[in-house]
Amino acid sequence: MKKPILSLALFLPSVFLAKAAWSADRIVDRIVAIMNNEIILESDIKNLEKSLSQEKPLDEFSLLNLKAEDLKTSRKSQIDYLINEKIFDSEIKRLNLSITQAAVDDEIREIAKRNQMKKEELFVALKNQGMDQAEYQNLIRSKKEKTSLIETEITTRLRISEDEIYSECQRTIPQVKNAVQEFTVANLFFNPKKGGESSAQERAKAAYERLKGGENFEVVAERYSEDPNFTAGGLLGTFKSGEFSAELEASIKDVDVGQLSPVTKAKNGFYILKVLAKKSVRDPLCDKKKDELRAKLFDRAFQKQLKNWLESKKEDSFVKINHPV
Repeated sequence: MKKPILSLALFLPSVFLAKAAWSADRIVDRIVAIMNNEIILESDIKNLEKSLSQEKPLDEFSLLNLKAEDLKTSRKSQIDYLINEKIFDSEIKRLNLSITQAAVDDEIREIAKRNQMKKEELFVALKNQGMDQAEYQNLIRSKKEKTSLIETEITTRLRISEDEIYSECQRTIPQVKNAVQEFTVANLFFNPKKGGESSAQERAKAAYERLKGGENFEVVAERYSEDPNFTAGGLLGTFKSGEFSAELEASIKDVDVGQLSPVTKAKNGFYILKVLAKKSVRDPLCDKKKDELRAKLFDRAFQKQLKNWLESKKEDSFVKINHPV
């Protein structure tokens, strides 16, 4: 912990601040805690308690690991919350991240616009909920400044890797496989609509014998395939396990690269497949869940880094609690 930072606050009475007239018969306020050159007064705690009783919004960053319910009854939690606020405020000043009143007004206009209201109508609605205009402006200012601070100090430094996402996928989604096969295949297709199913099967068998006899797959495909979407060489595409017809996937499961499947019946006709490439890849289910998993991991990392950042700032500060909690 750094050496105490001397300030005027250290030379103030630790029990109370008297009136300007220094009358000894009445306590106006008292210092509850000191953080560097900032003080937390008893009136700050009373104002926090008042906000809590009126169910006004709390600052989510200052709340951190504290429970909102505890703030209603725990003086220690109240002081911790206010110390967190002081840390944020001092860092905003240090990094010159304070925003102008014009920026606050622009943000309020945007909020009103998103709610299809005029700014004046927004203030009326807020007043009906117990929040006056100045209080709301301060809330918006604080939110924007703290968001800017968090982006500078934490958010921009967080990185979630593809390996982390895949590990989280395997850990949290039971049906995910450790690895799946990815196939690139070419095909010959024989259509039962031409002369019936038996005729299509016979044509497929004849083409298969040509291939087994050593004829070039691309040439046979070009000449005999009945695929309406035929491409050069009979290329069908690249598929992962689960993305392919179950019958066709089963037919090439144990086929090596460069080899042929047997004649295989599928729902729409008969196929001969040639495996052009095969490799193990990550389960595509993880790809479908990638954005969701990334957001989850980012939030977890953010909460951890925010806590560490706040604790580090506390350790580097002079903090004194003047009264037992």
